[in-house]
Amino acid sequence: MASFGMEPVRGVVIEGSGAHSISGYSYYLLPDIQPHDITNPLIEEKADVLVPTAMGLRETQMHRSTVTVTPLLMSSGKSYSKVDPNNTETFDREPGDISGPFALGLAAEENYGDTNIRLAWYGSDMMILDQVDEIVSGSNTDLFVNTLGWMCEKESSINVRPKSTLRAYLTLPTTFKNVMVAVITAVLPAAALIAGSVVYVRRRLKK
Repeated sequence: MASFGMEPVRGVVIEGSGAHSISGYSYYLLPDIQPHDITNPLIEEKADVLVPTAMGLRETQMHRSTVTVTPLLMSSGKSYSKVDPNNTETFDREPGDISGPFALGLAAEENYGDTNIRLAWYGSDMMILDQVDEIVSGSNTDLFVNTLGWMCEKESSINVRPKSTLRAYLTLPTTFKNVMVAVITAVLPAAALIAGSVVYVRRRLKK
């Protein structure tokens, strides 16, 4: 892969931004989708892609000038890579962890004579599992089918396929879940208590 300007980052990416991971699972990443022929239909549909237990990717510092490397999926600036995930006792950031952001998907392209070489690399093989794909309503499948279409130069097949209406999945980022918990457990009860107190005081004053 280094021959085409791409290399892995050691470890497993942990997301420090609650808006970029599944609630309660900081290693189930909801990356920012970057503009590209592969991903533009997903961006237009405002779709989410789920990347679980992923290694980071990056463009090599030096490669042939004829090779173009484009990020497809990016973690947030708060992400970090646990260098030795098998022996770690916490998902919190520790000294020695590698700072992000990281590419979680890369596309490389090179024109060689009459041949147009195209290559794509994703940081997690778990993206294609049915139970993972279902969480984002099939958007991972769309991503991979679009990737194959792009590599085979079948741009007409790059799109977002119709979704089944039999199932509806709600994907909640950690930040949104925390806000909703705060609203339900603190803000609404406090508002009800204040309103009740106002009514009580007014009635006392009328007497």
